[in-house]
Amino acid sequence: MFTFHRIIDSSNPLFVPAMDIYINSFPDDERRRIEDVEKLLSKDFYHFIAVYDERGRVIAILVYWQFTSFYYVEYLAVSPKYKAHGFGSQIMKKFLEKRHLNLPVILEVEKIDEDVPEYELLIRKRRVKFYLNLGFTLSDVPYIQPPYAPGLKEVPLALMQFGDILTNNALEVINTLHNRVYLNPFEK
Repeated sequence: MFTFHRIIDSSNPLFVPAMDIYINSFPDDERRRIEDVEKLLSKDFYHFIAVYDERGRVIAILVYWQFTSFYYVEYLAVSPKYKAHGFGSQIMKKFLEKRHLNLPVILEVEKIDEDVPEYELLIRKRRVKFYLNLGFTLSDVPYIQPPYAPGLKEVPLALMQFGDILTNNALEVINTLHNRVYLNPFEK
């Protein structure tokens, strides 16, 4: 069994173990600086969730943004110690069941058609399959993740959706992600 706990400031004792999972799960170009995460914690639209077990150990993080017409899942990561126990899918299922107004959910994944080493391609395919098995669909809408900070690279990614929002609103969704998540994350 596990519990969701929203972290709203960095003094929370769950913050350090949650950030350890965050830092070790994502490359520099695909994550925010720690000080930027700290600035976002108290924002109503930003949800940094530490997922902990019955012993109080942080086993995973779920980070999402709540917008008017959709949710954007920025990160889902399970601690390496707890992988292969089904926690990732259980966490995402719980999130999908509890989301407000059953709004659609958007997330980004690495493209599986990129020229990458075979091992990396296998990981990317498994990640996409993970979300497909949860009911997400892979969009063919072209998408580039802007840099998180000056000096970092943009990243070619693909969008996945739970609920159909991209068919008629792809430009609106992409503009919201680019403007709210990447370019002006500290503004309402």
